[in-house]
Amino acid sequence: MIEIKDLKKSYGAAEILKGVSFDIKEGETVVIIGKSGSGKTTLLRCLNFLEQADSGIFTLGDTQVDFSQATRAQKDAVRKKTSMVFQSYNLFYNLTALQNITEALIYTKKMKKADAQSLARQLLLEVGLSDKADSYPKMLSGGQKQRIGIARAMAVNPELLLMDEPTSALDPELIDEVSATIKKLADSGRTMLIVTHEMRLALDIASRIIFMENGTIVESGTPDQFLNHPQQERTKAFLARIRREGGL
Repeated sequence: MIEIKDLKKSYGAAEILKGVSFDIKEGETVVIIGKSGSGKTTLLRCLNFLEQADSGIFTLGDTQVDFSQATRAQKDAVRKKTSMVFQSYNLFYNLTALQNITEALIYTKKMKKADAQSLARQLLLEVGLSDKADSYPKMLSGGQKQRIGIARAMAVNPELLLMDEPTSALDPELIDEVSATIKKLADSGRTMLIVTHEMRLALDIASRIIFMENGTIVESGTPDQFLNHPQQERTKAFLARIRREGGL
């Protein structure tokens, strides 16, 4: 079980997260949507300690952390159980696709180089890029770079895979290839928490959709409940705007 309880984060006087609470069951794909500035990305970054939350409790399997007094050892324990796919790829541009995946395995996980390379090649096959093992990021399209980023995140076999707007930096014609890779992961039962502005992707992959606004959770439900039976007026207004803009 994964549980986030009463997570709060402020920058000075600006409250970004105002006591966010939800859980994620093993094998679920929970997708967070909402307007820019609603706190979605900050939430992910707090869970992976890329940002320091002010307070709240994070339970991840047998690890529980109080954000207000997290020790270095606790932060490291969470980082070992999570992995992040970034909006802007965050690849090492001086390393090949294969090396980008094996770097953490060899130097952090202390895996033998041959074993790390074998796993990396298998992951490249899974994301449809087995022929790009020796390619550097500058030789790859945005969609290919993001799929390398996904393979790298999967390599450490995280208990929770975090994705921050994985398709937002892509040209429209490249979104489908990355979306298909994410859908494959969701169908395989990988436990994921994904922030996206792509409603079609959210509806296609989510076990549950969370709608955030102004640092709070407004509504949560299955894709069908969210799309066809929203309960909150703010959710209905959000969906109406998405439909007007052609996002549904």
